[in-house]
Amino acid sequence: KRNPENYIYKLLKADLFKNMNNLKASREILENLDSNKKIKDKKDILLELSTLEKLENNFFKAESILLEIINKYPSFSKAYLNLSDLYMQKLMAKEAKEILYDGIKLFPNIPELYVNLGMACRSLGQISEAKKYLIKALSINKNLFKCYMNLSTFYDFSDNPEELNHLQKISLEKLDLEDVVRVLFSRGNIYHYQKNFFMAARNYKLANDFKGKIFPSNIEYILDQSTKIYKDFYTKNIIRHSASSNPELIFILGMPRSGSTLLENILSLNNDVTDLGEIDFLPKIMKNY
Repeated sequence: KRNPENYIYKLLKADLFKNMNNLKASREILENLDSNKKIKDKKDILLELSTLEKLENNFFKAESILLEIINKYPSFSKAYLNLSDLYMQKLMAKEAKEILYDGIKLFPNIPELYVNLGMACRSLGQISEAKKYLIKALSINKNLFKCYMNLSTFYDFSDNPEELNHLQKISLEKLDLEDVVRVLFSRGNIYHYQKNFFMAARNYKLANDFKGKIFPSNIEYILDQSTKIYKDFYTKNIIRHSASSNPELIFILGMPRSGSTLLENILSLNNDVTDLGEIDFLPKIMKNY
């Protein structure tokens, strides 16, 4: 009311609506801002619109908007980050890697670009490259604890004592809950590599306790969904066995903590196997049935 010409307030309001899952109200504000000819610099508006499209599973629209931002505002690093996130979400690691290379040429000192590049390389099975880029990110910002967590799943920091010392000595009291969880899981993974199972278990226990404060247990929802699947699909004989099969596809299904991810990791060690990660196609199909 006091600053009707300052569109930033409206942009923030759209973001609030988005976080409240009122996507319709958010879209209305953003589209009005995008059509406002008085606003010359629209990169933040377009970025929010691309996020909205992503949330509504409009992949090609989200991609198109991000490419438009990169074309119009090539010095806007967030567009490269968000586009790489979008590609990774759609299991397009090669495309993510290419756009991150482009971003790093322009912004060589932004650590988040190296983090995403490391994760893309990891998805492609390029472990040595993944390690190189994640360590590079830490050399720019040693407090990127997401980076530590990713690295610790396949690397014990034996060749990087400075980074390891920082991880072990950092005070948890200075961190937000998500970073506390990342630090504790990272420490647990490293102790596990070192065969210090007592300390590994201690850190895993603490990590899960803190994680439970951020994401409370959804066991009732899982049990409810499992019961519905059983009743709606199996007892009504909707799912029927097919005589045909595709030997090129391997589906791994299992309840949480049943070992399905471990099995996936073992199979993906084979160079002829491409790991697609944990996909949610089957639950979506069942939900839409």
